[in-house]
Amino acid sequence: LEDRCDVVICRGQTGATQTFPLGSGGVLRIGRGMANDVVLDFNGVSVYHCELYLRPSAEPGQAGKQLLCIRDSAKNGTGVRPGPHSLAADPSNTNPAWEPLKRDA
Repeated sequence: LEDRCDVVICRGQTGATQTFPLGSGGVLRIGRGMANDVVLDFNGVSVYHCELYLRPSAEPGQAGKQLLCIRDSAKNGTGVRPGPHSLAADPSNTNPAWEPLKRDA
């Protein structure tokens, strides 16, 4: 039973990485404000941009599995794309497309 995951933030310009453990029921806050767990000081990033959290899957046959979820609080919206370690990653595509999140979907 996996009730935690590591969220790895990779800084594009320097390549430096930071790892943030995220447990079931926990929240990882991302934004420009200093009160966030991950501070991103970029234009277009809201003070409180989004939150990542784990929740149990409600899908049949997925008992005990956790889903990584995102709560978008950004004024400009938030996009997601598969990273290099994602199950959906395509190694031949070095620049996968961003998928905008849909509010209240």
